[in-house]
Amino acid sequence: MNNPLQKMTNEELWALFPIILSEHRAEWTKFYEQEKDTIISALGTKNISRINHIGSTSVPGLIAKPTIDILLEIPTDADIPSLTAALISAGYICNTQPNNPAPHLMFMKGYTPQGFRGQAVHLHVRFPGDWDELYFRDYLRSHPETAKSYGKLTFNSAMNMIGMPTPRPKPTLSKRPLVWPERKWETNTLHRQRLYKQRDSVKYHL
Repeated sequence: MNNPLQKMTNEELWALFPIILSEHRAEWTKFYEQEKDTIISALGTKNISRINHIGSTSVPGLIAKPTIDILLEIPTDADIPSLTAALISAGYICNTQPNNPAPHLMFMKGYTPQGFRGQAVHLHVRFPGDWDELYFRDYLRSHPETAKSYGKLTFNSAMNMIGMPTPRPKPTLSKRPLVWPERKWETNTLHRQRLYKQRDSVKYHL
């Protein structure tokens, strides 16, 4: 199935899908559970080794982009074409990720050529492994102060990305999400590098 979003430039994609940061919402856990049920229904339990809620929305109290990230681990002998077809039938867009761990697949929901629609979901499909995301999530869940610092880093990095001064003495968030509509892909990459550097530092101290 052709994905019209893959034909768009990075600038067009950023205009359609702005960066949004929000205070933590209790309903994110509910959205994850609902999506988990959808995935299990589409694939069957025999095609699932493990499924987990990951990313910032999985950590209570953490500032986050309101996108539900799910790590789906599948058996190494899984029928990838059949799995892909089942997830597409369940409403996902398939996005090949050659630089990601095998089987190099990510699926998305909530993205349309008209912009966001409904709850955005990123489904990261991998073979079973010892994944950093799970260690990082569990560490932040059990260390609220570190999670708070990580949230500040996320917020400050986003502010720097658009050339806005970081609020002093500390950033604040309203109950409504903060939205920045235009971003450069290269700048977002630098932002991710900063976040992953802190993630790696946290894991080093485990």
